[in-house]
Amino acid sequence: MMKSDRIPALLFLTPSGRGNKGDDSMYEVTRLRFKQQFGLIRSCTLEDRPVTPEELREAEQGGDDIFFSLQGHLTTGHPLIQRMALLIGGIAVRVAQMINFLRGPHRKLQIPLIRSTVHSVVYGSWLLFNAFLLGRFNRVYLVTPYTRRLLQLIDDADLIYMVGGSPLNSLYSVAGFYPKALVFLVGSIFRKPIVLSGQTIGPFYRPFDRWLARYALNRIAYIAVRDEGISTEILRQLRVSRPTIIEVADDAWALEPASPEAVADVLRQENIERRGLGPLVGITTRFLSTASLDKDGVRDLFAQVCDQLVELFDATIIFVPMFVNEDPAFDDRVEAKRIKNRTRNRERIQILQGEYTPEIIKGVLGTVDLGIGTRYHGVLFTLSMSKPAIAITLDEYYTMKMMGVMRPMGQAHRVLTLKGLVADKVVEQVKEIIQEPPSRLIKELEERGRSHRQSALTAIRFTIQLLTNAGFKNRAVSLPQTVKVADSMSTVVG
Repeated sequence: MMKSDRIPALLFLTPSGRGNKGDDSMYEVTRLRFKQQFGLIRSCTLEDRPVTPEELREAEQGGDDIFFSLQGHLTTGHPLIQRMALLIGGIAVRVAQMINFLRGPHRKLQIPLIRSTVHSVVYGSWLLFNAFLLGRFNRVYLVTPYTRRLLQLIDDADLIYMVGGSPLNSLYSVAGFYPKALVFLVGSIFRKPIVLSGQTIGPFYRPFDRWLARYALNRIAYIAVRDEGISTEILRQLRVSRPTIIEVADDAWALEPASPEAVADVLRQENIERRGLGPLVGITTRFLSTASLDKDGVRDLFAQVCDQLVELFDATIIFVPMFVNEDPAFDDRVEAKRIKNRTRNRERIQILQGEYTPEIIKGVLGTVDLGIGTRYHGVLFTLSMSKPAIAITLDEYYTMKMMGVMRPMGQAHRVLTLKGLVADKVVEQVKEIIQEPPSRLIKELEERGRSHRQSALTAIRFTIQLLTNAGFKNRAVSLPQTVKVADSMSTVVG
């Protein structure tokens, strides 16, 4: 069979997904565009989440268009390799404790991090060894069916495409960065082209992470970063020079919102409406179960902001959840309810209760007059609907992300750091937005957003051209023409 008659096999790497509407939106945009271009694709999607028992069984059965846990290899290794990882991990902890004792004064060791890092190195090294054996001799040794299937999926792929996101840093090292870097290295052993779309790179705090980032990222063909000057500077410091590096807009800019009629139906079913003469304010807050900060202080801050907006501007507040999960510890609706219960004006505060598609969520945020959020994609969705937003960052990493979306939209002055933040500062920003002529602000956001929607498709266009040049038949109508590299954020860094 000629390659042009074959359906391209794509291996997608995604962030957490399955509940996170921002991650889901980037994945939906990517799959839709490739299917529009080639008519049909074979795909496997590797996600950042623990493996399920069903997937362990599916690993032995095979199949196309499946979802697979990338963490599965790092948690379900062959018994002998597991024992080896435990032994080496224990030795590493003892050595770290001895060094810490000799150095004095003693600092607190992150023993779970040491163990998990060592386990990742052991499992990862064995995976790379077996990738070499599979590629050279078509053999593997001491691997589970799950790992065998993972290697086969990577080997069978025509191209590896990492959907937009930001697990490439020390904050998500074990759960995100290490598994992704392993796929990059295995892909390079199998000589697969690798494309990264809409990434935030860094920060990297540990020497091993910086070394691994430099080594793995230099195996990539094309890296598209979703901010101006931040990720590219980190890549420069890491000495990542082999890939083509380009600054683009986040993939989710290209997501089309649901129709106004569909959004109106959802709001009517939820009984959500403007309950005053003032602005309708959409708030997207993230769950705080995994955050190392003063949780009660954050909730009190948002409760004070809500009360002041109602009392000063006759505002109506709507909390829009970006992450919905069966576990209440990982559900934005639960966090919104905790904030609402701390307010004086609960009758003016509403929470979107259902679980909806990213298109619906984007459409809902398009109905507000302004947005306030600690959720990156909540802020992005609001801006992409030509509505002003105030971004509140939790840490250095979130500051990188928020500046990446706010600065190109001319809204960098509306990025607020949570540390030391008081409600009056947020309310002051809201007042400035309200006093600004709405038509002028909306026009500015529309103009900037138009080029962002084109820029968000840059990595997809590059990949489509790569596949077309490789002989895969273009079966659909071409996408809109790419923007010039001088426009907006589509800037090649060289």
